[in-house]
Amino acid sequence: MIKLYIKSNADDLQDVFKDIYKEAIKNNICSENTDLIKLLNSREKRADTYIGNGVKLPHVQSDEILKNSIIFTKLENSIGNTSLIISFLVNKNLEYSEKIELKNIIVSLDEIEYINRIKERYKMVDKIIKEDLIILDLDASSKKDAIEKLAGILKEKGLVNDETGLINSILERENVSSTGLGEGVAIPHGKSKEIKTTTVVFARCVNKIEWESIDDEPIDMIFLFAINEEEKTDQYIDILSSISRRIADDEFLNSIRKAKTVKEIIEIIRK
Repeated sequence: MIKLYIKSNADDLQDVFKDIYKEAIKNNICSENTDLIKLLNSREKRADTYIGNGVKLPHVQSDEILKNSIIFTKLENSIGNTSLIISFLVNKNLEYSEKIELKNIIVSLDEIEYINRIKERYKMVDKIIKEDLIILDLDASSKKDAIEKLAGILKEKGLVNDETGLINSILERENVSSTGLGEGVAIPHGKSKEIKTTTVVFARCVNKIEWESIDDEPIDMIFLFAINEEEKTDQYIDILSSISRRIADDEFLNSIRKAKTVKEIIEIIRK
């Protein structure tokens, strides 16, 4: 089941539904001929889908849904009491495992902690992934060169007091086990007291770099995690794990490789 995380600046529910529809089209969840807005409105008219804790839960079950999915939409401007909309878009022919997953999520929605974790995820991604830390054309000749240059960028941005500690931490981690995950992606990461706040630098490489990846292929994309030793790391690990899982998604990787702007890449990662 696909899970997408988006934001909406809309001031009314109809415009939010339009944003959800656009996202569904972009990810081939339904076709352009599917009147998803009408389907969402139809469910809303039968009964208000507000379930408390600032959450609205519109859902559609239709043969016109091509991929079973959940779209989490954070509202930049609350609509009434609603600040988060979780849309379930499912085909009538659900696999058993997807039914179980859907049921577990619905049950979890009764727990305020679950809702808070979803909202916190948005805050965390916005906090650690910044436009000025997205590098579209990193020119590096080796793993060490790439790590040093990315650490240097963090130093230039005032996010690291002394990049040497970060570089050493990352290289020590690489000596234990390479962070080359295959499919052309590496996720080097290290902890240091010299890091002012945990953050991520993303880089697309001009030339492919040997990284001793699990598939023995060079890499052309790097997600470098710089983690402050004194900050709680659970949420950062969650984002790190999320990116690691998405490496298996060819569509995710192709989208990043084809993206022409920094903003496009941030939106792709945020999902």
